[in-house]
Amino acid sequence: MNSKSIKVSTRLRIGFGVILSMLVIVISLSINYLGTLNAGTDAIVKETYPKVLQAQNLMNLNNKVARSLRNALLINDEAKAAKEVDIVNDKLREMVTSAQKLDEMVKSGVGQGLFDTLQASYPPYAASITEVIRLRRDDGVDAAVAYMLSTTRELQMAYMTNLDAMIAHQSDAMEKARVRADATYQRSRNVMLVLGLVALGLGIGGAWLISRQLLAQLGGEPAYVAGIAGRIADGDLAVAIALPRGDQHSLLFAMRSMRDSLADIVSQARGGADSIVTAATEIAAGNMDLS
Repeated sequence: MNSKSIKVSTRLRIGFGVILSMLVIVISLSINYLGTLNAGTDAIVKETYPKVLQAQNLMNLNNKVARSLRNALLINDEAKAAKEVDIVNDKLREMVTSAQKLDEMVKSGVGQGLFDTLQASYPPYAASITEVIRLRRDDGVDAAVAYMLSTTRELQMAYMTNLDAMIAHQSDAMEKARVRADATYQRSRNVMLVLGLVALGLGIGGAWLISRQLLAQLGGEPAYVAGIAGRIADGDLAVAIALPRGDQHSLLFAMRSMRDSLADIVSQARGGADSIVTAATEIAAGNMDLS
């Protein structure tokens, strides 16, 4: 079908329909990418980061246990040493609670394996701390220090190594989630830019094509064509009509042809009227020979 045969209203509907379709596509993709980005952000904020915090909390509690255990061995005041021992026991209980919370958060197979290893290293470590406290009470500080620097220290290092591995795994998971979120942003930004440029190009191209076809059909700007039509309607058959080069099909071309036809008709009518007037004048003068 020739595009020139399509109605103006249909052309406009097609043009605006294409632009609106691109807009719908852009909005749909934007919502989809935003949903993906939001899911990635939720994974960081609600899942990975809390696990990192919980694992770090275990590390902090462990450091507090070590510090208070050291103080209990260094302080000669029994009352103050007993307070440090109470702190050790409290922090050990908090470590159990914190580990239970971390266990509830861990979902991946790798994470669960690391957590199980961490949990397996806790009972002997906690038992060695209890033994240090007993040795201090029953056998004296020297025996407790000797046990702590040998057995407890090794068990503590094993526990901390496993805890570091757990923190590293969760930190790595959080970093991967961040990278995925950044990649989603980059991809969505690029797609939106491309689609935006395509929509802009289609809009500009469609507007140019429709206006070009309309101007070709009219033969000029609508205001100019309307002005010419008004002057012809007022009887100005001498009005100049400027046509684009090679135009033989536009409305303005048809109007110029109409103007020329009307001018010929008027000219012929005036010629006939002049002949009638001349004949009437001759008859009035008594000249009956009108041959």
